[in-house]
Amino acid sequence: MRFFVLLLLLMIVGCGARRDIVGFWQTDDSQIVYEFTSGGAMRVSQGPMTVDLGTYRLKGDILELRQNPATAISPKSDLLPLQIRWQDGDHFTLPNLAAEPTAVGLTFHRITAGDRDRLARLAPDIQTPPEVPFGNMPAPPKGLVEATTCTANMKQIAMAAQMYSQDYDGALPGANPWSEQLRPYLRNDNLLTCPAVSVGGAVGGYSLNSDLAGARMSAVQAPESVPLIFESQVLTLDSIEPFSSFLQVSRHGETRSVAYADGHARGLKAGE
Repeated sequence: MRFFVLLLLLMIVGCGARRDIVGFWQTDDSQIVYEFTSGGAMRVSQGPMTVDLGTYRLKGDILELRQNPATAISPKSDLLPLQIRWQDGDHFTLPNLAAEPTAVGLTFHRITAGDRDRLARLAPDIQTPPEVPFGNMPAPPKGLVEATTCTANMKQIAMAAQMYSQDYDGALPGANPWSEQLRPYLRNDNLLTCPAVSVGGAVGGYSLNSDLAGARMSAVQAPESVPLIFESQVLTLDSIEPFSSFLQVSRHGETRSVAYADGHARGLKAGE
């Protein structure tokens, strides 16, 4: 009797694990990372590029993806049903839409957030959106690609500033040229220039908030809401400006990028 109770418990636990798709996933032959959030969002990223595929929900062994119109995998329908085949709690397959809707495609395996971050650091600079192995994803508009890259640049710069402060008694970079202070913590110099600016052969486009230049992190109140690096009209490296000079009209798409003192970055639409 105890054996059957134990077997039943193992079956319940196993079934629960098989339905836990929240987290980060990767295929064996690709650096592309797939993310299923607990809030129902599905994203795909490679290096600094991240693309929002839409929202999902699991209905039994069907993964229903409501596609983002800007990055639709299939033009046939907004709602895309995908047959998910679990091998265990850390491996599953999805169909290859480029072949037949019912064909078994690539196998995905679970990775940690640390694995995802390591892949992003090691990946080469990418200026085009990642290709989805189980479908043909048309390229998003140029403005969306540039805006996504710009926000990713901002995040890398803000994280570099945090690492700098840890090495210099909590002080943020301040003296010009601040790019020289952060360069040891950045993957390459391309991160210091907005992609829309680089198209015209210029450099920069990012300013350090003059209120935080040389400040100590311990003195920054509510760092998650205090801008550290932001897009500005100054097309040169090492600009230090008040946040009042934040770019008013987007250079790419609908958003302007800003990174905050806590290290996160986002794109702000007009009026935000």
